[in-house]
Amino acid sequence: MTTNVPENGADDYHLNVYLRLKSDKPWAKAGYVMAAEQFELAKRTALPALTPKTDAPVLKLKKVGNLATISNSLVSMTFNTTTSQLVEWKYNDQPVIAYGKGPVYDNFRWIENEAPYTSKPYNTLEWRYRIADSNNQDAVPTIKTTDGGRTYTVTATRQALVPNTLTYTIHADGNVVLNVSLDPTQAQNKGQLRRLGISMGFDSRFALMDYTARGPRENYSDRCEGSFFGHYVQRVDSNLTHYARTQTCGNRMGLRDLRLTDAEGNGVLVSTEGQVEFSVLPYDDHDLVNVEHDWELAPSKFNTAHFDFFQQGVGSGSCGPALTLDKYKVPTDKVVSYTLRFSGLGKLYTGVANRPFAQQPVLRVTSVPGAETATLSGALTAYRSASVVDLRGAHLFDLPLNGSNRVVFSTATLQKGTYLVQLVRNDGKNEAVKWFKN
Repeated sequence: MTTNVPENGADDYHLNVYLRLKSDKPWAKAGYVMAAEQFELAKRTALPALTPKTDAPVLKLKKVGNLATISNSLVSMTFNTTTSQLVEWKYNDQPVIAYGKGPVYDNFRWIENEAPYTSKPYNTLEWRYRIADSNNQDAVPTIKTTDGGRTYTVTATRQALVPNTLTYTIHADGNVVLNVSLDPTQAQNKGQLRRLGISMGFDSRFALMDYTARGPRENYSDRCEGSFFGHYVQRVDSNLTHYARTQTCGNRMGLRDLRLTDAEGNGVLVSTEGQVEFSVLPYDDHDLVNVEHDWELAPSKFNTAHFDFFQQGVGSGSCGPALTLDKYKVPTDKVVSYTLRFSGLGKLYTGVANRPFAQQPVLRVTSVPGAETATLSGALTAYRSASVVDLRGAHLFDLPLNGSNRVVFSTATLQKGTYLVQLVRNDGKNEAVKWFKN
């Protein structure tokens, strides 16, 4: 087989190869995947250039006390001029972030492998097993425009566990480009580094995530071979992995695009340039380690997103004193950077609500605790096949897609735990929905 792949730096191309059983066996049905591999043929290296909209109203700067607001009728961003923190961000008067929860350098990550041979709550661990927090210091931002209000740049360099510079370029049409630069060569304690990146708190209305990255399972630098690059759709709350002990989870590597929306398709598009991995959870990492079990978590007022250049691998400390290998630790030999481009979607872009999910509802699996059935619902006519697999990727059974947007299936043979419904769209793209049988 020969195929021509354009290597223009604008698109990603991958080849997935599967080895499947040709016929039924006593231990698996025909079609069971015995082996699989993904080959990268071409990689997107740069975002397409922005085409400025000349009819967008110019941006204006207004200062009140220690707050500086850059805004027009499409976008509004307010910065604290004492700390440099982005405290408010709106598109068409609709909030993007929870108040005070703009991007900030964030190192904190804790998994149980960090403290082998113990089941103590994080806050009672010996200090050698705890992780240094980010220690961000206040900084005065530089705010300027060079084209009469068509764009504004806001830049601040903050001292922290890792010195960092965030540069916002705010365009009059609402596009916001954030460049993140981090200098781990000057880290205060290199042995305590767990991630190089930022976190931010999105408005909790944006509960649906549609992303192109490695998936559908969480993956890390030393746990990613079985997570293929692709397009996936799921709810934010389903990104919480139900470990015996609550801890950092939900990471996805190789992010290209992320759409965070409400049920009407209103929200934010995040596009990336450079190396980026991400997670979005309805809890902050500190919330996760402040309790022992996920049923103790209090409802959160915002969704916490991490956009990292790198997160340390998970290692195998839970099974012994094996530390994470050096090649999977946070690099400290050079300055790193990446770019995030934010754009409004739906009424956050146009000011008028649209309802794509009312016509094409997001895929979801629902079940009642203790029941022996579950329901797959959504725009199922857009898919040609569906199957249930466990988290190891083992095929359990197929689901009949009969032309309706609702399929009820038996879960009587499944033990309690987490499963995936893997679907193949009519255009050949793969998607997955994670669900939990109680």
